[in-house]
Amino acid sequence: MDVGPVELIVLNFPGQQADPAAIAVLGGAVSHGYVTVLDVVFIRRTPDGLLQVSDGTDNLDNAGLGPLQIHPEPLISESDLALVGGSLKAGTSAVVIVYEHRWTRHLASAVVQAGGGVTLHAQVPHDTVTAAMTAAVP
Repeated sequence: MDVGPVELIVLNFPGQQADPAAIAVLGGAVSHGYVTVLDVVFIRRTPDGLLQVSDGTDNLDNAGLGPLQIHPEPLISESDLALVGGSLKAGTSAVVIVYEHRWTRHLASAVVQAGGGVTLHAQVPHDTVTAAMTAAVP
């Protein structure tokens, strides 16, 4: 099975649903074929502290995720959800997304066909990149 690098990202929001503008950006990446959303879970902590969890098989319209094209696979673990849920303050929410970099699917396949493999896929944290780039600017 050809598959490109897969990543998990957590997006936090100050309210009880995902920001429509942010989800529109993700939806654009999906519709252009850059990424495939393989799994998504929406977690909200109500103002009274109750934790609510909805996954890609649920109706996610109330979470602000209705426009997303999702191909749900069970890739987000209970420990992932416990970590995210434990970090949410009352009245906030988060979206846990597992996505595949579609553009690298053919690259990974070509490397495997050549007898190699994708041996490392690491993501450099955003803050580290921006700090390094800022420091490099004269």
